[in-house]
Amino acid sequence: MSLLLHPLFGTAGALACGVVFAASGARKTADPSGFEAQILAYELLPDWSIGMWSRFTAWTQLLAGVALVIPQTRWQAAVVLIALNTTFVAALVLSLLAGRRHIDCGCGLTSSAERLSPWGFIRNAWIYLTLSAALCTQASTSLEPPEALGGAFGAALLVGIYYLADLLLHNASLLTRDNHTTRRSFS
Repeated sequence: MSLLLHPLFGTAGALACGVVFAASGARKTADPSGFEAQILAYELLPDWSIGMWSRFTAWTQLLAGVALVIPQTRWQAAVVLIALNTTFVAALVLSLLAGRRHIDCGCGLTSSAERLSPWGFIRNAWIYLTLSAALCTQASTSLEPPEALGGAFGAALLVGIYYLADLLLHNASLLTRDNHTTRRSFS
């Protein structure tokens, strides 16, 4: 068996993405009007569809995130989340092309109007990579205890990397905004 196809990598990737998507979906279902405002800021959908799209997206993230950690539903959940994440990337690209950069992307655990930037694509590459690991490995329902522990630690590390990137993107946005404000006040 190839090291890259070891079930441990799929388990770690599935757990990590499951946590990220379920947490994001839970945050969005807890604050539906806040998530609707985030979607509205992208200016990509007609106003009448915002409520429907926000509910569909939030619940899909939550349920698919949970389904991703269940070996029997991992493959289907990964496909759904790859498709959903592709719509998110498309929205980011269209917003960047339209010059809309100060938008709360709806990513991560907090709401903040971070500056959209190409660095956000690195965060999405992480999602695609970990979902691919979940897709490309056989879901194992019986990992040995050391493997299960390794999968849990690997998942925790991957989740930490994702939220660290989220925090860095958010803080870089604040620093950029503060620098522009400071320059104007001294001019």
